[in-house]
Amino acid sequence: MLLLRLKEKFARRRKPLKQRLEQRRKLIGLLRHYIPSISILLYFVGVIWLLLLPYNGYNKETYVSENALLPAQVNVYYSQNDVNIANEFRDRILEVVDKSRESRAEFIFKELRQAGFHAAIQHYTTKDESFNEAEGVNAFGIYHAPRSDGTEALLLSAPWVSRTGEYNVNGIASVLSLAKLFKRNTYWSKDIIILITDESVRGMQAWLNAYHGVDFGSNYSSDIMPRSGAIQAAINMDFPGTREYESLAIYFEGANGQLPNLDLINTVITVAKYTAQVPFTLHDNDAINRPQTPVESYLASLKHLTDTIRFQALGHPSSDAGLALRYKIDAITIHGITATGMHQPFDFHRMGILVESTFRSLNNLLEHLHQSFFFYFLTNAERYVSIGMYMPPVILFACCLVLQSLVLWYSPARDDNLKQETGASLAYSTSKKNLGACFSVLVTTHAAGLLIFYIVRPAFDFGGAIVAPNTEQVTIVKLSVSCGIAATAILMAVSLISSKQSEVQVMENWRVLKSLCLALTALIVASISLINFSLGAVMGLIVVIPYSLIQPTAKMPLRLLQAVMLTVLSPVVTLYLVATLSRSHVVNAVTVLLTDYEVVDVWLLAFMCTAYWPVNMALYTVIFA
Repeated sequence: MLLLRLKEKFARRRKPLKQRLEQRRKLIGLLRHYIPSISILLYFVGVIWLLLLPYNGYNKETYVSENALLPAQVNVYYSQNDVNIANEFRDRILEVVDKSRESRAEFIFKELRQAGFHAAIQHYTTKDESFNEAEGVNAFGIYHAPRSDGTEALLLSAPWVSRTGEYNVNGIASVLSLAKLFKRNTYWSKDIIILITDESVRGMQAWLNAYHGVDFGSNYSSDIMPRSGAIQAAINMDFPGTREYESLAIYFEGANGQLPNLDLINTVITVAKYTAQVPFTLHDNDAINRPQTPVESYLASLKHLTDTIRFQALGHPSSDAGLALRYKIDAITIHGITATGMHQPFDFHRMGILVESTFRSLNNLLEHLHQSFFFYFLTNAERYVSIGMYMPPVILFACCLVLQSLVLWYSPARDDNLKQETGASLAYSTSKKNLGACFSVLVTTHAAGLLIFYIVRPAFDFGGAIVAPNTEQVTIVKLSVSCGIAATAILMAVSLISSKQSEVQVMENWRVLKSLCLALTALIVASISLINFSLGAVMGLIVVIPYSLIQPTAKMPLRLLQAVMLTVLSPVVTLYLVATLSRSHVVNAVTVLLTDYEVVDVWLLAFMCTAYWPVNMALYTVIFA
């Protein structure tokens, strides 16, 4: 009874239907009018949020979460005698560095075997820059620790060629001297693996594939392939030349935006600060020991942040160690920045105690690193931004697109043709949407993107036979064919949405199509940011405003301006602009992209062809509908 009385009471207070519809129409009209402005406001709030992240008020000091690590709290035994051994190794390495790969691998093999390691040589076959068959040789050795059951191991690696293009003479000499030190001591609870890789990224990838029994299309073989247990952590040493160094650079980004556990970086930094006492920095930026002004500190942090975003968005690992992350191996590269007189230089002694103390800390682990963060940004070597602080900007970018998509979806094509029997205009369109033409456009553009992906792949094969190697001429032809396929798909899409339809239907179609494109873009930005935040953030930054402005117009100059804007945002032109800014040729940029896909298994190529470009092509249809 009480419910019936309340229902009758509210029914008497309800306004007439016509009045309620009119109020609803006005409210939704206001929303429809202001949502574009609100969306732009949300976009700039997201941009400002990103720019505030390097400010110290929005990030925190790093700390070691795993209590078992105890960094910088052990005695180190790397002495002057080990420095002399490293100097002897350096002289011997200089004698073999210009010899064949086989000779260099044999040299490492013999030295590791003499040090007491179970050594082996791995011959592997991979693809070169032109994706022809190329051979390489890795040398590695395993020290089976007396206190270990062989289920866990630590990896210490060094490439023959440094990231600077020089031979990694000091790095390899230091690794070999550390191998002898490790063998002399009996406190190890984990096996020690020493790895010297050929061809840098390709050599590391080939060894990781073979060690874990994974075959991504390359062939691997070796006379002896000894194995240990699961690798808990890895340190890659990159100290080019035979000079002294003024600071230590840390590279930690992996393929497809993966990051190592933050505790590994914090351990290395703590050891560098208190035990080795060497200046440190992120990437190849200068290490600054003097007091900084707030502006200098902010700009330096912003530089570190943008470097990480660049590596993550491109999906390219910042160093060889980044390849190990996909195998659940926390790994970083320590790189020596050559002394220029700004800081007191350091040599083998500090390099040795840095690695020894770090390995002693990792040796204390009772389980895999898991206490600290796997999702973070480092604004400098000792400050981080957590995922809860940097995710909201991408959500704001996605909200910008979703709000505009909803407005377009519920906007009637012609308000004066949609009336209720009461005579009041509808607040929003309730008519059935004709989705056939819009879905045909999206299917056409996605099919074109998939076709482009299979064409631009490094080796387009049919029945296992490679049709064409990836030469410069073939790359140019592939880019031209891709542009031709995109143009054809756009023409087909325009004809699908506008042929044999009335003006009202065309108006309805472009609204629905743009609504679907904006919603799909929001879905892509939000979804990819969960896997690779930087890629989602960069995509949101560059497409939210241009995609929001796209609409049909009768003025040809505005049409052409919008078409040029979409063309600039297309992958081919974007790739050309990136190559120009990096002072490289577009063919070289394409080669790097294809090499990452073929050798490192980076997703960027597939993402651009099957997710980003199809939406870009579909929006051309909105302009010319």
